Amino acid sequence: MAMFLIYAGVLLTVGLVVFAGYISFGAEARRTDRVKDRLKSLYIELETTREAGERGSIVKRRDLAGSARLNELLGRVPGINDLAVQLERAGAQIRVSGLFAHTLAWATIGFSASYVLRSNVLIAAIAAILCASFPWIWMVARQAKRLKAVGA
Repeated sequence: MAMFLIYAGVLLTVGLVVFAGYISFGAEARRTDRVKDRLKSLYIELETTREAGERGSIVKRRDLAGSARLNELLGRVPGINDLAVQLERAGAQIRVSGLFAHTLAWATIGFSASYVLRSNVLIAAIAAILCASFPWIWMVARQAKRLKAVGA
């Protein structure tokens, strides 16, 4: 039972580190065209607001999770809205909480499979990190494919 708790702790730590990496590396990757993209999105939102005949805020509040409480908790994390924007740009139908759940699921699969095959915690942790990056790779590839289709 003690070994299980150690492995669960390692797995949770790996998942949190990879998710923090998503946030930090995602913010770095978008800084180059951030102003241009933001102005474009503000213009589109402003035009949409005008067409609808509504008077509202230009800043869009994004739904980060399914529940209001989890939305509030995730809203306090710096850079989380940038990750939500990147998911929107990729055209993904998944929220930030879903991306986090997929990250933990892939980390669990990688850790478990590697540990069963090799029985080494270090190799299993490395496999968990690699597998936990699959949702990030999927999101970046989908975003690149979508931008290429648009011609941007």
